[in-house]
Amino acid sequence: MPVIQPKVEDFLFGRVPAPASSIVLCLEDALADYDVQRGVEKLRTLCQAGPFSCDARVYIRPRSCDMARTLAGFRNIQKFDGFVAPKVMPDTTAFWLDIARGPGLSIMPTLESAIYFDPSQVAAVRDILTRHDRGQISAIRLGGNDLLGALALRRQRGVTSWEGPLGWVLAMMSSMFVSAGYSVAAPVFDIIDDVETLRCEVERDVAAGFVSKTAIHPLQVQVIEDAFRVSTEDLERATAILDSSAKAVFQVGGVMCEPSTHRAWAERTLARAEAFSQIQARPNLCAVSGWGPMARPLNLSKDHRSAAIRMPKVGPCGLCRHQTWLRTVGNRRSRRWCARPLGAVRQLQGPAW
Repeated sequence: MPVIQPKVEDFLFGRVPAPASSIVLCLEDALADYDVQRGVEKLRTLCQAGPFSCDARVYIRPRSCDMARTLAGFRNIQKFDGFVAPKVMPDTTAFWLDIARGPGLSIMPTLESAIYFDPSQVAAVRDILTRHDRGQISAIRLGGNDLLGALALRRQRGVTSWEGPLGWVLAMMSSMFVSAGYSVAAPVFDIIDDVETLRCEVERDVAAGFVSKTAIHPLQVQVIEDAFRVSTEDLERATAILDSSAKAVFQVGGVMCEPSTHRAWAERTLARAEAFSQIQARPNLCAVSGWGPMARPLNLSKDHRSAAIRMPKVGPCGLCRHQTWLRTVGNRRSRRWCARPLGAVRQLQGPAW
């Protein structure tokens, strides 16, 4: 949130519950140029005020290395948990780490520049980070909007980040950092009222190994946290895999479990359950087999959506015979539809369907 947001003091001093488990006070893109100095003075005032009474972790997002160096010199800057470093490049990574290390702050490097369409540049940052203290790095953030901006694009309603040109970039960057042992945070979703697409996107983020996702509006927080919760089935499998008396290979609920292969997944799953709690099993209504590799949201009215959630099955669509989730509308259980709009179904009917 912008550091000059009027409710910042209420959150930090416990007068109002924090909207999320982590808060980022932004001095970068969330502030116009004419508000920057006001934001710096606001941060200085917060440092000089009494101790925070906030359950959330609180980070600062400076505009540049120079600003971060200035902020690091503020008295009591240690009240904050760390810096979110914007637009980190291979040649600035070490500088950011050194600036944060002085006052004992952690750091979240943000990779959001056009150079990161090149995997070698991602590897360069990863290699620099491995030469420093891993404990200093809270997470690595991927800046989806800036990456799209480098292509003269922006997010579209009804389309997850995994469906556009960012899909392979997110998979590449997350796999390179997660496999090296770093936590990675997924890009923001800036279409605030498109909750269904956000839900589908976060489910894909979780499946790709991301550990968190930045919310830009309070309405998004619950959706994101719900998607990160662990199902009872996954929790049961993870617990069985980590059992010291577990067999080499066994099954739980029809799913093969192999401790030598799945131990890291099980440990991550238990960590998610501790951070986000757990949920009962629910159908993945975003998955539409055969219509591209990515998830799609349902376009149902509230009543129809609840009916579909009660009766998830797989079978042929009544319009195009495509294998997909069956949608039972009211009592007319023989009528079934794909997630596609009718116009798209008519246009694409043919051999592929």
